[in-house]
Amino acid sequence: MADDESRPRFTLYYTPTSFYSHKVLMALYEKGELFTEKVVHLGKGEGVARWYMEINPAGQVPVLGDRGKLIPESEAIIDYIDREIANEPKLVPSPDSDLGKSVDKFRKLLKQTPVEVLTGGLMYNPEMAPGGTCSPTHKAERDEYFIQQEAKLTKMAEEEVDLKEAYLKKAAVVKARSQVVRDQSRVQAAIDAVHPVLDEVEDQLSRTKQGAEGENWLCGSGFTAADINLVVLLKRLTKLGLFSIYCSSNNRKSLWDYWERVQKRLPFIKITEVEKNYLKLLQK
Repeated sequence: MADDESRPRFTLYYTPTSFYSHKVLMALYEKGELFTEKVVHLGKGEGVARWYMEINPAGQVPVLGDRGKLIPESEAIIDYIDREIANEPKLVPSPDSDLGKSVDKFRKLLKQTPVEVLTGGLMYNPEMAPGGTCSPTHKAERDEYFIQQEAKLTKMAEEEVDLKEAYLKKAAVVKARSQVVRDQSRVQAAIDAVHPVLDEVEDQLSRTKQGAEGENWLCGSGFTAADINLVVLLKRLTKLGLFSIYCSSNNRKSLWDYWERVQKRLPFIKITEVEKNYLKLLQK
């Protein structure tokens, strides 16, 4: 019993390179909460392994475990963490307050950004990002991956009868995603769709900056779930080679200053290190 009591309350099933995992990691780091890590190696197929599909039939990361309860989907996990952990900062203010309404607005706005199309599309078409390069071999390898993944999931649907529907649904997702990333017009539309979102963010940051005497974040003086969504998005845009399209010291200056500041925040440094260490491990 003593051993059980000494263990962290929460278990996080996640992938260190995952956009959605980064959001939950940052929330836990912001709260200063210890947790047990269960890395799901998506590249090794663990995301669709039976043991993980039993945890989350969608085959997606992250999932938060709390004393037998399993909570999937990053936004729902952040809400749960904020309710269950009293530590500051308060990531999800009351929806009845002006601050809560602003946080909710920007969480929803940033969630609309087509991150999966951007990520998959630029992995397939890296030449569409500044300085990117692409070769037919690279695309052929990606095509083969999609074919093999769809075939694997279809076969698992036949073998794991009780999870048949989940595997078939996942196979359909893979097929649809493969079609999207091959279509450069849809990838470009996703790139373009980020501009109006960041226009709203820039306007908001300009107003909060003017209204604050000290440090300010997206919705005011406190760092919230809206900031987590923005920070992780900016991190992903940087990784994809897109950041310079959207922001510079002369373009969306408030966002530029925000990005400079947030990279010095300890939770951001920690998620960056987690990702770097994992990528090093994969290269061995």
